[in-house]
Amino acid sequence: MLTTSERYDTREKATMQIIGKVGFVVADLKNISRTGACLEWANENFYIQKGDLINVSISLPTVKRKYSMNAQVVWKVGKRTGVQFVTQDDLMTKLVKKS
Repeated sequence: MLTTSERYDTREKATMQIIGKVGFVVADLKNISRTGACLEWANENFYIQKGDLINVSISLPTVKRKYSMNAQVVWKVGKRTGVQFVTQDDLMTKLVKKS
């Protein structure tokens, strides 16, 4: 079930890695909420699609914190994507269903 919550605009950098694939891409975190985020990247060779399971890492040097969240791609337009955060248990369930 897709839920929405208040979004907060941001200009932070993040890395995205498709779970089960090698490599990552640096992206601009456009907005974030309790349930998900919108990310945009410039790399022409990064292929992501709806349903992909990814890991999103965000470093916040001003507060010396790093966050890493698992997420599922819920939409993609060009080089911009919306993701919904998933728990570790949900991630494992989704990975088993995909295999």
